[in-house]
Amino acid sequence: FAAATVVYHRFGRDEVEYIPANYGDTPPDVTGKDVIIVDFSYPIDVLISMYDKANSLVVLDHHKTAKKHLEGWGFCKFDDTKCGAVLAWEHFFEGFNIPLFLKYIQDRDLWQWKLPQSREVSAALDIEERELHLWRIYLETDDNVRFLIQSGEKIVRYQDTQITRAMKEARMIEFEGYTVPILNCTTLVSETLGKLAKEHPFAIGYMDLSDCRHYSLRSDAGTGIDVSAIAEKHGGGGHPNSAGFSKPLNFMV
Repeated sequence: FAAATVVYHRFGRDEVEYIPANYGDTPPDVTGKDVIIVDFSYPIDVLISMYDKANSLVVLDHHKTAKKHLEGWGFCKFDDTKCGAVLAWEHFFEGFNIPLFLKYIQDRDLWQWKLPQSREVSAALDIEERELHLWRIYLETDDNVRFLIQSGEKIVRYQDTQITRAMKEARMIEFEGYTVPILNCTTLVSETLGKLAKEHPFAIGYMDLSDCRHYSLRSDAGTGIDVSAIAEKHGGGGHPNSAGFSKPLNFMV
């Protein structure tokens, strides 16, 4: 969502249609349109078809599973050392300093947690309404990020309690040759699965949406396996330690 906020900061809403997308979604009709895809990409055959139909196409992505498909195509920019929002900023605001807000977004997205009070910022954003005009204020001045830190302090303490409770509901299953924990997880997905994964090859969380069941995979950066390969096998994608895929509602791992 932060990457879309950067696009909104550049173009506004009057003449731009913002369309959320997930792996497995059918792409919209882009005939004759100028298309920007940020922090996401379709399979390369779909992108080529979109490129042929669109007036222009720019793809900015950083997910490992997209690397082998995107590299070498002139309409694609790939860099797995940065988050999608920072890639969007560098593309549309070349030469301008990266806002502190996006540095925090990247710190969490790449699961680095190097910035002070990064968890507090992330926690505050978790309850922030997903509205582009609201998130945009954090790009306008670094001072606004300090409000996130302040409001996030109490939220982090509450989240820690919720994470501990959720972890107790996990059960062990066999999946793709590994014995791993799985649980129904609709909030604090990365935080909960990240803790579960510390003692296992990876952890699985799932949630039912209106038209599919979404699976999230997390592994520990030091001891876990590359979950992006598993996600890609099931039609999804992501990073070595954070990936996901969607299946029909009647599918259960």
